[in-house]
Amino acid sequence: MAKNLYRLESPLVSEYNTETKENGKEISYVELLPIDGIGQTLQKSEPTNDKTGTTFTKYKTNNPDLFWIKPE
Repeated sequence: MAKNLYRLESPLVSEYNTETKENGKEISYVELLPIDGIGQTLQKSEPTNDKTGTTFTKYKTNNPDLFWIKPE
């Protein structure tokens, strides 16, 4: 049951207009999962929204030290 207790997500860059979808824009997030939630390696996906042309880079990790690094 502990693997389902939390799931946090944060943008990698903290700035004005971070989540606005625009043509050609790249938005990056990192997601913290419980230790048993995924394998012990960093996972990455890069889907692109067909309507807006925005690319979303999403990293998944279960390393809290990596997740809690101060944003740029």
